[in-house]
Amino acid sequence: MRKYIAVIGLGSIGKRYVKKLNFLNYKVLGLDKKKFENEKNNFYFNNKNFFLKECKKLKCKFVIISTLSDSHYYYLKLVLNNGFKKILLEKPISNNYFNALKILKLSKNNNVFLGTHYKWNILKLSSYLRRIENKYKTGKVLFFNILGGANCISTGGMHWIDFVLDHLNMKKKNFEINANINAKKINPRSKKFNYIDGLLNLSFKKNTFLNLIFSNKSRLVTNVQIVYKHHFINLKANGKIEISRTSKNLDNKPITRYDMPKLINSTKFKNLDSETAVLKNLIFNKNPLLTIDNSLISY
Repeated sequence: MRKYIAVIGLGSIGKRYVKKLNFLNYKVLGLDKKKFENEKNNFYFNNKNFFLKECKKLKCKFVIISTLSDSHYYYLKLVLNNGFKKILLEKPISNNYFNALKILKLSKNNNVFLGTHYKWNILKLSSYLRRIENKYKTGKVLFFNILGGANCISTGGMHWIDFVLDHLNMKKKNFEINANINAKKINPRSKKFNYIDGLLNLSFKKNTFLNLIFSNKSRLVTNVQIVYKHHFINLKANGKIEISRTSKNLDNKPITRYDMPKLINSTKFKNLDSETAVLKNLIFNKNPLLTIDNSLISY
């Protein structure tokens, strides 16, 4: 008999989880405010009491909360009070900092598996990049430029902020933040949430910084540029990584002798499926890949 896993929130992200769970040979008990027709392997509810009753009947103890972020705290309390033992809370963990702190408190006060999902942290992109840096002896990162169109600083941008903090091994808030941001009501999840663009600058110690620049007037996919003393690395949305370098003949010249970097190699970060990784972690492991506590600095 195949086991059931609960999914609360059946928007675009929740439906992706349903599809991947079915591929992993699991059935789904789904809860959403909208009414969905049952499927071969999935049963859907728009009444939380009926949903919880069915979860109890089928001994379903694993749950994914993928609702809009303003309801995460409510649903987290609901599942904790109803015996769920392993919980995946989609990012952002909340739409405001005060509820995020309440969620953090719940995660510490309850002896349960409670993890969240940041794409690049889960896929260990930072470790992959460090191997490239060591191979080509790039030295320290001087700055990151993360550029794109309407990708929203608070949703899509958060994955990249988390990646940079992970790569720089930032365990606590030890940096300055400057921002010039705007917002539009074009968020596809709900009109009540803003879609944030503009410039976000994070300045770290040792003169390393991050520029995150998004525009709600553009549909360009996000591109990541990493600058070193002699090297330049370009991370593309399809996983391709290009490594360029200035001429070695200039290495001992004054830094004002600038040069156009030339491509020396390219590789590909092939695994872009972070949802399957967090699902397998939820199902098979004792501890989450990314805890609420460790994700809070990015939030």
